[in-house]
Amino acid sequence: MRERKGFKTHEPGECSVQLTQAIASQYVKELKKEFSTKTASEISYRMPLKRMIESMTNKKILAQVETKEKSDIQLFLRRQATQPHSKQLGTIETKTIETKRRISKLTELVTKNSAQLKKYLRNEPTIMFTNYIEFAILELNPETKEIDCVQTVKLVPAKNFKNRKIDPSAIEHKKLEKLFSNFIRKTNTITPITTQKMLACRLASSAKELSESVIDRMRELKKIKQKDIKNVNEPIYVFYKQYRHLTKTEDPKEIANAFGQTISCGLFLAKLNGDSNHQNFRLTRNIAAANIPREVPVIKNMFQSIENCELPRTLANTITQIIDILNQTDIDKVKDESPDVFLYFYEEFLKAFDKKTRTRMGVYYTPIEVVNYICEKVNTLLKNEFGRSFGFGDASIRTLDPATGTGTFLVRAIELGINENNSSGGGGGGHEATKKNY
Repeated sequence: MRERKGFKTHEPGECSVQLTQAIASQYVKELKKEFSTKTASEISYRMPLKRMIESMTNKKILAQVETKEKSDIQLFLRRQATQPHSKQLGTIETKTIETKRRISKLTELVTKNSAQLKKYLRNEPTIMFTNYIEFAILELNPETKEIDCVQTVKLVPAKNFKNRKIDPSAIEHKKLEKLFSNFIRKTNTITPITTQKMLACRLASSAKELSESVIDRMRELKKIKQKDIKNVNEPIYVFYKQYRHLTKTEDPKEIANAFGQTISCGLFLAKLNGDSNHQNFRLTRNIAAANIPREVPVIKNMFQSIENCELPRTLANTITQIIDILNQTDIDKVKDESPDVFLYFYEEFLKAFDKKTRTRMGVYYTPIEVVNYICEKVNTLLKNEFGRSFGFGDASIRTLDPATGTGTFLVRAIELGINENNSSGGGGGGHEATKKNY
């Protein structure tokens, strides 16, 4: 079995797993009861699985179950009372027990759903996959990019499951206990994120999930009566109204994508600032707004609105997932790649989020060396060819950038203007004149 290197999160002790024969037998009994109805679907078996997980961990692991067909089961490691926010631990992707009147084979389900599973594994290094009687720990092989079944357990053989009575001794509860222990150990061990590209890919994947959740929520909001919608004050609806007013768009996908990107990049900005100002900084949803600079009031106000707001569960979970990704990021190593990581991060992020949108919007950053060369060349031309002795710092010069992006050209032009004024005795009006020129 492949082992992953990484560092442990600071959680309140280990979570032990004890799956007794009685708990496993009760779980199988509940499965069979649902199975016997002949109308059970994938989601019908989720509550028995939830009860088994919480019983065998003495409720230190909380299994959150959604009642939507496309949803999965999220596991949360319960923290102490002094730490009210649970840490998202892992995902269990579920498929139905029976397909075309026969018990599904897990290996066949892995092959059939490989595209979907690879999508999950790009965001989470380890997931669990099950048809409720077979369980597997899946990881993405870093070399082949194919799915590895790291560990598999068949709780009860398919032929026995269809029998009226199952011999308790045929239930492999100890093997399943070992698999769950291994899964919890793996998912509670974090591999640090050390590069911009790695961070961009992980954040973009979660941002896509967030956008999909926003679209679902917007559909739900559309069903609310017109007279009642005026009283809705949740962040998604407020963002929807403001974005629609600014851009004149009615496209829900565009609005949802904008929301997902704003939340992801806003949390990244909060993490950068928090790490700069505090030792051992750990980001949470409740302190994000306080760590976003007042120079970006739109984003700051947005996070203030979600601090204590009760968001829909899927949205809250995905935001927690993004925060967990940022807290496992080695910000110092990410910042080593460029002098101002936030200026250059968005291109990499948008490339991973939606390559077509990045191309359509023309989001490409210019390397800082090229920016410096162009700005210094223009500064020299202003002085030598146009008689503006202070270059960008001359009071008569107005500098416009119609495609500002992250503002690297304007920032360098301002720096040159200030330097010209300082080195030449301030003939162009110093800092004050320079600021007015841009």
